[in-house]
Amino acid sequence: MILALPKKPGLDRIRSLAQDAPDSTEETIKTRKLTSLLAAGSLGWATFMAWNSIITIPSIGLLAAVAFLLIAIAAIVILGASKRWLWVAELVIMILSCAVLIGWAVASIYTNPQYGTDEAAFIQGASQLALQGHNPYTANLLPFLQLFRVPVQYATYLLNGGVSHSLAYPAGSFLVVEPFVWLTGGTQAAIVASLTSLITSIIIAFFLLPQKWRMLGVAAVAPASILFAFSLSGLSVMMSLPFLLIVAIRWADTIQSQVMSRWSYLQAVCLGIACAISQLSWFIAIFLLVGLFRAASIRGDARASITRIGKFFGIALATFVVLNAPWIKADPYAWLHGIFLPLIQQAIPYGQGFIDLPVYFHLGGGTISGFSILGDVVLLFCIVGYYIWFDRIPSAIWILPGVALWFPTRSLAEYFTVLAPLWVASVATESSSWKVSSVISSKNIRKRSLITVCAALPVLVLGGYVISRPPPIAVKLLHTESNGEFGGIWKLWLSVQNKSSTTLVHPRFSTDSSGHVSSYWFEVSGPNRLLPRQRSTFVIEAPNVGSMPGITQPFAIQIVSASPGTISESATITPEPYVTYISPNGINNVLRPNQGIWLQVQLRSPYGALVHKAGVRVALGQVIYGQSTLQLSDARINGAAFGQTPVFARTNRNGEAMFHVVAPKQSTPIYFQSWVSQKGSYPFGYSETLSVLWR
Repeated sequence: MILALPKKPGLDRIRSLAQDAPDSTEETIKTRKLTSLLAAGSLGWATFMAWNSIITIPSIGLLAAVAFLLIAIAAIVILGASKRWLWVAELVIMILSCAVLIGWAVASIYTNPQYGTDEAAFIQGASQLALQGHNPYTANLLPFLQLFRVPVQYATYLLNGGVSHSLAYPAGSFLVVEPFVWLTGGTQAAIVASLTSLITSIIIAFFLLPQKWRMLGVAAVAPASILFAFSLSGLSVMMSLPFLLIVAIRWADTIQSQVMSRWSYLQAVCLGIACAISQLSWFIAIFLLVGLFRAASIRGDARASITRIGKFFGIALATFVVLNAPWIKADPYAWLHGIFLPLIQQAIPYGQGFIDLPVYFHLGGGTISGFSILGDVVLLFCIVGYYIWFDRIPSAIWILPGVALWFPTRSLAEYFTVLAPLWVASVATESSSWKVSSVISSKNIRKRSLITVCAALPVLVLGGYVISRPPPIAVKLLHTESNGEFGGIWKLWLSVQNKSSTTLVHPRFSTDSSGHVSSYWFEVSGPNRLLPRQRSTFVIEAPNVGSMPGITQPFAIQIVSASPGTISESATITPEPYVTYISPNGINNVLRPNQGIWLQVQLRSPYGALVHKAGVRVALGQVIYGQSTLQLSDARINGAAFGQTPVFARTNRNGEAMFHVVAPKQSTPIYFQSWVSQKGSYPFGYSETLSVLWR
C-alpha cells in the first residue's frame, strides 16, 4: 500500500500569486535539500536558548528537547527524500522554527518582563491611549517608561537636556499593537505584536518564495538571533517586516504587464501599511520608485509604465493616509510633528555607523548637524548610483537605505540588519525578462563611472569636513567617589576645557560603559557656559543607580551641548584595574569543628587574567546571613580573634594572598568575601561570596 499525501490546491493557489510554476529538476531538488539542511542546522542556537527555560517553564524545555530530535529526523528525511516527502520535511522545519522562537520568546519575557526600548513602551502606550479615545500625538508618554520598566539608559536623551516624550512614529505602529492590547490585556502587547510579525515573516517566506529558495528565506529570518532580539525589543520596524517581505517578492511585477496584477495591488497596499508603521519604509519606497522606473526604461516602455507605477504608489499613499486619517483630522500639526520628530528632535548621537568616529574615536564632534547633512548627501548619492547602475544591482533597493542611514547621527543597527530577509526574497524572485542581455560597452562603463565619481565628491568632501572638526571639549578625571561594596562610581570631579573658539552653552555630562549613555548627571558645581579656551572644574553626581559605572568597569565621560550642537568624549577610564577571586570557589563538603582550610585570594584583571602584583592589601570578611538578619560570625582568620572581620593580608609577587580559616561547631554556613582595601582609598574588587559549613 502506498501512502498518498493530500494535495494542496489552496496553498498552490496562494503561491501562484507570487511565483512561477515549481521547478522539479534534479538541480532544483539538490538546492532545496541544501537550503533545508542549512535552515535545520541553524535552528540549534534558538532551540538551545528555549531549552534553558526547562526549570522555569518545563513545557518549553520539553518542546526544545523534542525539537532537537525532530530537527535531526527532518535532516535524515531531507537527505533521502523524494520530492513529496521533501516538502513535508521543509514544512516540519518551518513549523519547528516558529514553535522554537515562540518558546524562546515566552521564556525570555518570563525571566525579563521589562521593556528594552522606549520605542516599545511609547508604541504600546499610544495604543492604549488610542483605544481610550485619546490622541497619542498630543500626549506626554514618559509615564509609560515607568509603567513598562524601561531601563534609564534606553530612553532617548536630547541635546538640550530633555528626554524624548512624544510619539515619533506613524499611526500604523500603534494600530498594529491595538489587537494585541485587547488579547493580552496590555501585558507585553508591543512585544507580542513584534514577535508575531517575525513569525508571520517566516510563514510568508516559506509559502511565497520559489520552492528552490523558500528554506533559504526561512533561514534568513528564523535563526537570526538579532531579528529575534529586535522583536523582543518591540521595534516598529519589525512590525513592518512581513509587509515589506511581500513587497520585495517579485517587486518588478508592476511593470511586467500592461495592467496591474492582483499581486501588484497587494504589494501596493502592503507598502502603504509598512510606511504607516515605520519611517524606514519611506526610504525603501524612494528606491522602489527609482527601481520600477528604471526597469520600465530597460524594457523600453517607460512612458507606458508611468501610469501603472503612479497607480501603484497612489494606492500605497492612499493606504498610508487612510491609516493615519483620524489623527491627521484631529490635529494635523501634532501628527506631522510626531512622524517627523526623529528628524528634528536633536537626540544625542548614537548608533553603529559613521557617528562612532566622534563618539568613540575622537574624530569630529565639533558639528553634530554636519552628520545629519552628510546623511542626506549620501542618500542622494545612493539614489544617483542606483539609477546609473540599476542593471547591475536591481535588488539593491533593500540594501541602499541601510547604506544611507549608516551616516546620520542616529544610525541604529536595525536599519541595516532587519532588511536582510528582503535581500534574499528579492534575489530569489528576481525576474530577468526586463534585463538587458547585451554586454555593456567599455565606453558606457567609463561614462557611468565618471558620473558616479562626480556624485561621490560631495560625500567625500563633506565627510572629510565633519571628521576634521575636532571635539570642542577636553576632559580629565580628577577624582572619583564610590559607594564601596555596592561597586559603583556615583560622583566625579572633572577638569574641563573648551578648546574651540565658540562659547558652549550648558554642557551636559553622561557616562558610557556599554555603548548606551546614561542619564545626564547632576551638575553640583561648574559654570553654565564655557567660554572659548576656558578651563573649569565640574563636580557631577549620578542621578540613579543605572547611571553608575562599576568601580572596575571601563567607561567614558560624554559631554554634549545643544548650542552649538557638539559632542565630546573622554578617553576610556578604569577607576581600579583589578578585582579579587577566592579559590577554591566552592567547599563541597562539611568540615569538622576546628578543621581549618586555606583560602587563596587572587588579583585578576576585569577580563579574568592573573595580575602579578606584590604588596596589595587584601581584606577577607566573614558574616552569617540569618533568616531575618545578619549575624556575627565566629570563625578565626589567620590566627586573629574568633569573629574578627575583616582580616588583612598582602599579596605575594604572584598577586596572591593566603588566609587560613577555622571555626568551632557551627549550625549555619559562614560566608566569606574578599576585596582590595588599600589605605587612603575606597574598597573595591569584591569577590563572589563563598559559603563554608562546619558541623
